[in-house]
Amino acid sequence: MADVKSGDILALANYPFFNPNIYGKTSASDRRNRAALDIYEPGSTLKPILFAAALEEAVIEPDTLVDCENGRWRVGRKTIRDHHRARWLPARKVLRYSSNIGSAKIARDLGADAYYSYLVKLGLTEKPSVRLPAMRSGMLRPPSEWTEVDQAAIAFGQGIGTTALQLAQAFMCIASGGETRPLRLVKDPESPAPKPGVRVFSRQTAQTVLKLMEEVVEMDGTGRRARIPGITMAGKTGTAQKAGPGGYGDKYMSSFVGMVPSLDPELLILCMVDEPKGIDYGGIVAAPVAREVFVETLALRGKLPDAQAASALADAETVDEVNPEALPQQAALPAPKVIEPGKRVPDVKGLPLRRALDILLKKGIVPVIEGDGMTVTGQRPAPGAPWPEPAEEAEDDVFILQLS
Repeated sequence: MADVKSGDILALANYPFFNPNIYGKTSASDRRNRAALDIYEPGSTLKPILFAAALEEAVIEPDTLVDCENGRWRVGRKTIRDHHRARWLPARKVLRYSSNIGSAKIARDLGADAYYSYLVKLGLTEKPSVRLPAMRSGMLRPPSEWTEVDQAAIAFGQGIGTTALQLAQAFMCIASGGETRPLRLVKDPESPAPKPGVRVFSRQTAQTVLKLMEEVVEMDGTGRRARIPGITMAGKTGTAQKAGPGGYGDKYMSSFVGMVPSLDPELLILCMVDEPKGIDYGGIVAAPVAREVFVETLALRGKLPDAQAASALADAETVDEVNPEALPQQAALPAPKVIEPGKRVPDVKGLPLRRALDILLKKGIVPVIEGDGMTVTGQRPAPGAPWPEPAEEAEDDVFILQLS
């Protein structure tokens, strides 16, 4: 998650988590910063960038009709398929329904050289300017090496490799009105002065793309599960088939990129779920995660909608037309009973370590941690015991959290 106005990275997380206090007991795989090092094919999350380039070059307008071939289109020796079958769609619905065929035709009309030039301007061929000890620069062959199939595939985010940081950096340009804005991770000591922003798209193009991405979330598009009543959001889902030694298989990278509020974004988020089990659509797997993080962040900033809109969160639409299979609502973490000092100790067993620490530290309690896990399985004093009064605590009177 990044602050659009400053470029500050507000959060960068990888899962599974590891405890840096027991570094020697963790694996290199757990410690790997996947957001900076792992290259993946972004899939349909790349389509808004294609649309921005096509709008900037006057190849399309939002209502330009595109023949989506009823969901099957032969390119060279390959057949491109759409899940949402349609014939003629306006360009805005090509993005809203995430049509691969429509996107491939727009890329064909834009041309390989022009499309490649925008991908380069957005930094998808170089490392982001973030102060991290290790980063990757992605993979993108020059357009002279693209076949007809390559050009079609890159239109919908296959055949190109990016890192999460690179893709977030590219979307910062659209969120910032068409001008590049570098991401920043280190605030103190102050980072070197960032390079001045470079205008890649006109402000009008950036606003149009944000409006089209708003329709993906706020109308009947693939990102409806990210919707927050009372807050406008621009977003795009992605479900990229993963390549292996023998070609593309049955494993996927599901993703969602979102910005709030939609037409003058303050926050940008990119969420990726690697090889989800069962259903793998980005709109079903990744969009709800992004929504939850947005809700918590907006609440922290005091920018959630009024009580009436907030109460409607539980009633948000959950049926996805791209995959109509009904899913159970994600279970929320139990709300802890925070007890004021002088009363009783709360039960933090079963909570993530971070959440338990938040509760205790706000009450002036610095616990001792026992164990190697990230979930609280035991505590002392026991739940319900008298809350330790700071003024009466002895030096050996400690609060212990046991982890596993």
